[in-house]
Amino acid sequence: MNKILCLKGNSDRREQIRRSKIIDQDILQEKVEYYKTIKILLLGASECGKSTFLKQMRILHGQDYDVQDLLEFRPIIYGNIIRIMKVLVTARQSFDIQWTQSTLQSYADQILSFKTKSNEIQTHEFLAVADIIQQLWLDDAIQETYRRRNEFILLVSISKRNYLPFTITLRANIAVIESLILGYNGYF
Repeated sequence: MNKILCLKGNSDRREQIRRSKIIDQDILQEKVEYYKTIKILLLGASECGKSTFLKQMRILHGQDYDVQDLLEFRPIIYGNIIRIMKVLVTARQSFDIQWTQSTLQSYADQILSFKTKSNEIQTHEFLAVADIIQQLWLDDAIQETYRRRNEFILLVSISKRNYLPFTITLRANIAVIESLILGYNGYF
């Protein structure tokens, strides 16, 4: 009977040693990963490029955006496009540049009066004014105003009906603390 208990005790002890080794390996692996991680605190004024820097680091280190991530940027980009067109229309007035077609003033008025609850514009809201934006954009008055963009503040975005942001065009006006974990590969 003592031999049976002794053998059972040995198998329990071996199991404990095996589990301990697995735990030790996991801890060692986590420790290695922890020391490979570089933590950076980015501080700066609004619109100075903190988010853009993190997005570029993500892309450069092979953590590209999936389709769902890209779709989440669409409302922000739609909002930027509308905001930019408002800036262009207002700047055109300031520069006293005449429309090539008088009917475009009513389109400009519609864009200037476009109101939303936030800077993020949903697809259906954007599509309601997309044709107007396109007509304004094609006019020589807006093109001339755009050529003079160095005279006023402007963020450039792209407009298409089935727009899916490319990783290179991502820019969000969001004041948040962002976290991005990238592996250290020994280049520093």
